[in-house]
Amino acid sequence: PFFSCWLIDQDHHLQDLLQLIASGDGENEQWCNNLIKDNIAHHKQYIQAKTTLVRQNVFLVLAPTWMSSFERAHLWIGGFRPRLAFRLIINNVLDLTEDQIQRINIVIEDIKEEEDELTDEFDKVQERM
Repeated sequence: PFFSCWLIDQDHHLQDLLQLIASGDGENEQWCNNLIKDNIAHHKQYIQAKTTLVRQNVFLVLAPTWMSSFERAHLWIGGFRPRLAFRLIINNVLDLTEDQIQRINIVIEDIKEEEDELTDEFDKVQERM
């Protein structure tokens, strides 16, 4: 719901900017300044919500449920690797036991193997293109 509402508001901001351009009233400095301030505030709202979400559940930010599998694949192509989430845990959670750290490292190794396989598949697809 937050993200959906935020996108609707984003569209309204876009329509306001397009209306300003279409009106030819780009000289109206006050209108321009208000639109800029509104857009900056709107993006700050998104960043604040995302920060709150990270504190509640970082995995929702690393693998957003509102994204399709295709969109999540773009995260992968863009450099995000699932094992990063586990590295963040090891590096930032101070009260992990040695057993927990070992188990996380095992999961990281398993994930690394799967990541390597997927990367090889991406490479093959890219070579065919």
